[in-house]
Parts: sequence; structure tokens; C-alpha cells
Amino acid sequence: MKTVTVQKTKVMLALMLSTALLAACSEGTKNGDTPTATPASSSTATSATSSSAKPAEAVNISLMAMYTSPNAPAADSDVMKKLMEVTNSKLNINWVPNAAYNDKLTASLAAGDLPTIVVADLNLPAVTNAVDAGVFWDLTPYLKDYPNLKRLDAGVLNNASYKGKNYGIYRSRDKARSTIFIRKDWLDNMGLKAPSTPQELLNTAVAFGTGDPDKNGKNDTTGWVMDNGGSDFKALLTWLGGPNEWAEDGGKLVPAVLTPQYTDALNAMKKLYDEHGVNQDFLLVDSNKKNEIFYGGKAGIYYQVSDSTREKSVQKNDPKAQVIMINQFTGPAGIKTRGESGFNLMMMIPKKNVKTEEQLRQVLGFIDKLGSKEAQMLLSYGIEGVHYTMDGDKVVWKDQDGFTKSTGAGPGIYNLSILTDLMPQLKSDDPQVARATEVRRENEKVAVFNPAAPYKSATYTTLGKTLDQTVNDAQSKFILGELDAAGWKKAVEQWKSSGGTKYIDEINAAYQAVKK
Repeated sequence: MKTVTVQKTKVMLALMLSTALLAACSEGTKNGDTPTATPASSSTATSATSSSAKPAEAVNISLMAMYTSPNAPAADSDVMKKLMEVTNSKLNINWVPNAAYNDKLTASLAAGDLPTIVVADLNLPAVTNAVDAGVFWDLTPYLKDYPNLKRLDAGVLNNASYKGKNYGIYRSRDKARSTIFIRKDWLDNMGLKAPSTPQELLNTAVAFGTGDPDKNGKNDTTGWVMDNGGSDFKALLTWLGGPNEWAEDGGKLVPAVLTPQYTDALNAMKKLYDEHGVNQDFLLVDSNKKNEIFYGGKAGIYYQVSDSTREKSVQKNDPKAQVIMINQFTGPAGIKTRGESGFNLMMMIPKKNVKTEEQLRQVLGFIDKLGSKEAQMLLSYGIEGVHYTMDGDKVVWKDQDGFTKSTGAGPGIYNLSILTDLMPQLKSDDPQVARATEVRRENEKVAVFNPAAPYKSATYTTLGKTLDQTVNDAQSKFILGELDAAGWKKAVEQWKSSGGTKYIDEINAAYQAVKK
């Protein structure tokens, strides 16, 4: 397609290249040698803007980067060359298919075969074990020294921390991206107003599921289309005043499943199912099928990441369809919505090839330059005058296809902008484009975040899948009417005795250790 939304544009490139900016292994270097950071003067090491008359020598950065497009990006593309110029670096990139990346990273950690920068997930046991073993630099005391890094979001830094410290620079994404999409034409057909409370939303779902909102004379529509991933239920829980995964209560962290709001949401979900407000096969539906049902014009309510293309996707089957985004519902605790971590993976710096503080500051200086507006514009839109032009404060594509080919960017990749507020938006006459961005900004103001996000539990690492399955199975049976309230309580007690209590204790121990 020639046109993409602001989010998709950032998503399509900012990650792919920024990812390139993130990690690499020695296999990408000549003769098997992994380059270390090039020595620099002390003024260069401590500041992103050296006043020295002599230009600082370009820093060597080895990267192992994942890619999701059919082919890896070209190392000699015009955008990549410009990127090295902007960041004053010499990049040596070893591209790894996204599906194989964690295995490659785990093997590299085990062998001690590490690059200058690693893109890593702290939920990967091999990574946390490496942090505990002292493999990575603690970056906490250094971030304040760099003009862009010091502006990183404090809440997201907390989410991305480990044992109270930051061992990486997070790759940012919006902190509360999702919203309800609803068929406005269906509302109009049935004489309904747009819902503004959780109960009104549930009532609308039942009306859509039991009536004839598309006016085809058939009872063939679904109200709220859901899948078996659980995100819809978690969103409903926060709208009803509940926590996001964990609640903070009296100085302790409590898992959502033990809160009264969770039971309220469970009862609401069962009632919605009984009254045919949700697709009756939702437990068998995956995310792709969920999309198919909504885009196919068979559902009126859909919870998903805000995106200006949703309406167009529905209009392919029904040209007269109208889709609106509703992200604020006033519940028992006011207007709340489910937040996210605000990042996807991190840029971590191993000590093996970055041995001194001077070298560390050079690498941080490189990452800081990635956060500059010039670098982020390059990663998101390419080269001005070649790939895009500016119309006031809006971006207009000139050669989007050339930009994509130059970077090898593919769909489904997260935005890697360090400071997303720096980025201008694409010019568009489509009101859905501005609305999608507006939703994300509004959501951040009322988002409920997970207070346990930074903390790890050994029990959950080993038993997490079993513990989750215990709750999910009981929850499904309760919604289907195969388990009553007493049965649900029994399942929760089973969850506690099979590792849940130990999980809670470990999370709280980690929480208290950081608070001291």
C-alpha cells in the first residue's frame, strides 16, 4: 500500500533500523574479531556535543539485529549510510531472523560471544542470569549525563528495571495503545448512543449480538468479538476499577485474581456470555480469526491497538461501514484503562568488549544520538527530499517504496524511537489518523499500570505456565457455566497451594528489597 498511518510508518521502520542499532555478535566482524568502542577524548565521552575543533573519531559498534521482513536490510543502503553519519559511527550488523533471535542470543550468552550492544528481553532467563553474573553494565548512574537519555520516561524506566537498576536503554512504544472500535452505523441503525460506561458497553454488545444491527433481516451478528488471548477481559477488569495484573494494597502487591474487582469482572463476563453479547466460540478463536470476524462485518465491538486502518479494513466488505474509537469508560473508579510496559526489549551493553567507563560513555553517546530528532526522522521516514518532504509540521511521502526497500523494513515491527514526542506526523485528510494518535495520548493520562512489572519470581519462571493454566481453565469453565462460585474459589485455592502463594511471596520480597 502507498499509504500507512503514523503508527504504522514508525512501526515499519523505526524498529527495523533502530533494531539494527541495537545488538550484534562477533560473527559480523572480519576475521572473527569483535570491535570494541573506539577510544575518544574525555569531552566526547561525557557530552553528545563536543566543542573540540577536531571531529571525534567514529565509534565502532557491533550489532546483532533481528529482522521480520522477507530479506535482511542492505548494509550499504542510503539510509544506513546516513545513519552512520548522523551517529558518527561505523556499524557492523549481523542480521538474525526474528524467530531465531532469542535462541541466537541465548547461545551467544552461553559462549560469551557478545557484541558492543545486545537487544534483549529481561523475561528471558538466560538474560537475567547473565545480569546476575555481572555480564552487563549497570547504566543507572549514567543516563542523566546525556541530553536525550536523561529525558527517558521515569515510569517506563521503572518497568524496564531489574532489582531496582537499569541494565539497558528501553526501546519505547506507547504506554496505552488499545481502544474499543465500534460500528457507529450499527449504533445508528438501532437508535443507540455510543457507550460511555462499562455497563453501557456490555448492554450495547448484547443488543448487537441479539438484534439485527446490519439490517440484513438475519440474526447473524456478534456483539463483542473476543479471542482466547485474554486481553479483552483484562481491559474490562480495569474499566470496572480493577488492577492491571497486580494491585498495590497496604504496601504489598496482590495478584489481580485475588481482588474483588476480578470476581466482578468475571461475573460480568459470564453474564455477557449468557446473554449472547460475545461470540460463543471465543475460547476457540485466535487473534487472526478475531480480526477476520470484525473486518468481515460480523461483529460490532472490537478491542485492539488504535489504528487508522481499521475502518478501511471493514469497508472492504461493507463500503458504508463507519467505525469509531472509544477509549474512555467511566467505571466505579472513574475513567481508567489498561496500560502497558511502555517498551519492547532493551539495548544492553556487555562488559566483555566495553571494558572501561570511557568506552561505555562512548557507546551511550551513540545510543543518545539515536534518540535525536535527526536520527529518529531518518529511521522513521528516511532522507528528506529523497523519501519525504515537509508540509509545515507534517510529513508527506515522496518515495515511500524506496524508503522501505532502502531499509528492509517489514510490517509488524515495534517503534524503536527513544523519544516518540519528537516525531512529526504524516499529513493526512483521514480523521482516523489523528484520532488514533489522540487515543494513545488520552489513554496515557488514565492508564492503570502493573506495579509488579519490574520484579521477577523464580517460581513463576519455572511454574508460570502451569499457574496461568489453572486460572485460565477455571475462568473459562466459570464463564461457560461449568463451574459455580464455590468451584471458582476452590480453583483459586489450588492456584495458591500449587505455587501461587510462593509466587506472591517472591514478588513481594523483590518489591520490598527495592523499596529499602
